Amino acid sequence: MIRPLRSLLAALAVLVTPVYASVQALAGEGVPSRILIEEAVLSDTALSIPADGEIRIVLPSGVPDTALAVEAFSFDPRAGIFAARLLLADGQMVGFRGQASVTVPAEVPTRRLHPGEIISEADLEPARAVLATLPTSTLRLTEDLVGKEVRRTLLPGRPVPGGSIQEPRAVRRGEKVEIVYSHNGLDLSAAGRALEDGALGDEVRVVNLSSNRTISAAVAGAGLVEVR
Repeated sequence: MIRPLRSLLAALAVLVTPVYASVQALAGEGVPSRILIEEAVLSDTALSIPADGEIRIVLPSGVPDTALAVEAFSFDPRAGIFAARLLLADGQMVGFRGQASVTVPAEVPTRRLHPGEIISEADLEPARAVLATLPTSTLRLTEDLVGKEVRRTLLPGRPVPGGSIQEPRAVRRGEKVEIVYSHNGLDLSAAGRALEDGALGDEVRVVNLSSNRTISAAVAGAGLVEVR
């Protein structure tokens, strides 16, 4: 009989705990101001928080550590600025402005990466970025970045825009390539020169150095194009 009674008391303790926190606030002890502000931010219907997002709150100096309630609150999610008025335990009101933003994890370069470089894991480090400032094309995941070729210079500590990287070029304009053709057991090859850059699978223009004819061929590998 004693063990079921203990279980019942434990369950009641779990139910009473949140109520006790509220009673503390009503009794004048207050709750942390940061928690009150975070709750106010989360209640904003215009705010969208992804699964990996976190709220970052920055309060100005001088804000009381605890308060009873948020009496007034306005928030601009895009700018990340809020204005709040807190009710203190002594009945006073304190108004102030602060910063609130949603941050998300993002892999960022550890150094300046120049066009033509291939991104490796050693070139990246984890960081948190303010979601509202990120273009929708931003690439945040390691698997979206490693092995890609830099198109536009990437700066250390800055998230990577999608248009700044590309699939590695297997063929480069002006370089010599091997042109191959296979059909019904007939295999031919010739030396050529690429007239444009291309990644695997891209159609590029090449000139056959033997006939001096310009043809289109698919990039099949490094320095290799295939006529289909």
